[in-house]
Amino acid sequence: MVPKRFLILALSYLFLTLPLTAQNDPFGGGGDDPFGADPFAVKPKDAPKPKDAPKPKDAPKPRARRGPARAPATQPRVEKVTGEKGTDAGERIRKVLGEKTSLTLIETPLVDALQSLSEQHQIPIIANVRALEELGIDTDVPITLSLKNVSLRSFLRLMLSQLDLTYAVKDEVLMITTLEHAEQNLTVRMYAIPETLTEKSDQVIRALTASVVPHMWDSTGGPCSVSAVDHVLVVSGTEPLHEQVVDFIRKLEEAYKRHQSAKQ
Repeated sequence: MVPKRFLILALSYLFLTLPLTAQNDPFGGGGDDPFGADPFAVKPKDAPKPKDAPKPKDAPKPRARRGPARAPATQPRVEKVTGEKGTDAGERIRKVLGEKTSLTLIETPLVDALQSLSEQHQIPIIANVRALEELGIDTDVPITLSLKNVSLRSFLRLMLSQLDLTYAVKDEVLMITTLEHAEQNLTVRMYAIPETLTEKSDQVIRALTASVVPHMWDSTGGPCSVSAVDHVLVVSGTEPLHEQVVDFIRKLEEAYKRHQSAKQ
């Protein structure tokens, strides 16, 4: 019979030499258990493999936040006041200057006289107040003039000559201003002459400057000028001077036509 103390030592040695793992645990259900598997242990069923989780659909990308719809930008509409034959506002005013007018002014303030002419002929007429003030002229200065059936151009010339004033077509209005201001703000216009006179443009210019307000041209110390480009005259001058240039060109063409007819 084996002594009891040798049995205890053998069992202790056995426990110390066995690795304590989940499979070889002497108190578990591992297959290497020297005492065998627990016959009463219930083997767990194979756990169902988790099904593949559905992949989340791609979330829609957030749309950029937009403000209220805006109307497409448009260019501002520019309108020109036109008269007959599609002329612009300046040409319409120049045409109206040839219309007949009748008006009686008796100690009438200048500003009221201009308003009456503006309403009668349906064109904008304003006074250059700053230029008049520099000359010491008030817009309430009285005017006395009575004329019937004369052109608006002639009426203005006679009325404004009393105050040493003049007029100019500028910025689509008929502006009443001083002679000094008008000479400092000349306008450039071009006039065609018969092409056969191109080689004689110097003679045309000499005739023009000698017969139309001679003291206003730069050749005599004045502010206005004229030059020729082929059969076109380029004139820089005041509005009254341009009106006389137009008349000169018209008469020149008429004389040239008569001369050509006489030769045939």
